[in-house]
Amino acid sequence: MEHVLVTFERVDQIQRIASSLTTAKHTLFSFAANGREFQDIAVPGWPNLESGMRVMAVLHEKGNWQSLVGWVNLGSGELAAPSPQAALQRAVGVLTFFLLFVLSVWCALGPKLPVGGLLLLALGLLLQAYLTHSLAQWLRQHIVAREISHLRPQPEG
Repeated sequence: MEHVLVTFERVDQIQRIASSLTTAKHTLFSFAANGREFQDIAVPGWPNLESGMRVMAVLHEKGNWQSLVGWVNLGSGELAAPSPQAALQRAVGVLTFFLLFVLSVWCALGPKLPVGGLLLLALGLLLQAYLTHSLAQWLRQHIVAREISHLRPQPEG
């Protein structure tokens, strides 16, 4: 990961995207810095965005603003970082829906089908894959949020 100090000379095309079952709350925007234009950049959450603000950004891939994972606003101390709690809440929501679906299918069809056990096994394997993915995503977001929070300037004195 790369840390980049940048001043947004111009910020525009701001779009706030609400969270859904598959995506976290985020903001899409474009900005100009150091005479270069950057389009369709995604940042976690709905941080304050204005021309002239200075941030210490964290890029997953060196020099690639499309891989922005978050930042700390050096003027206000505001963090724009992934929310591990939101990832966990989405996983719990999907898990609850999935379990209710499996239970409904089993109650309606399972005992009548000779392949009911195979159906449950297949659904169980899908659930295991989803939970493994969700846990890995939560862990990545937790690590990134922790790294970004350590960039926050400490008060002097």
